Amino acid sequence: MPKQLTLIRTNVTISKTLLSSIDKLAGKRGRSRFIAEAAAQQVKKATLLQTMGNAAGSWTVNDHPELKAGASVYVAKQRKENDKRTPKP
Repeated sequence: MPKQLTLIRTNVTISKTLLSSIDKLAGKRGRSRFIAEAAAQQVKKATLLQTMGNAAGSWTVNDHPELKAGASVYVAKQRKENDKRTPKP
């Protein structure tokens, strides 16, 4: 059973033009859901970008010398070796 969300009423100030665009897309009765979903997407995106930024440089060539020539070269080599080991039907 899905976890019940606690909803909180808040006040957000946006331009009249943006509100009009939201209403055209979501309808006046769908404003809250539309804005909540857009905000959730933005939070997810910002969190991912922040996580990627924090992880930048965590893998080095010294830690993974097999990737020195690039990940695509490594993957191609792995696929070629797998093709040699896997019998063709």
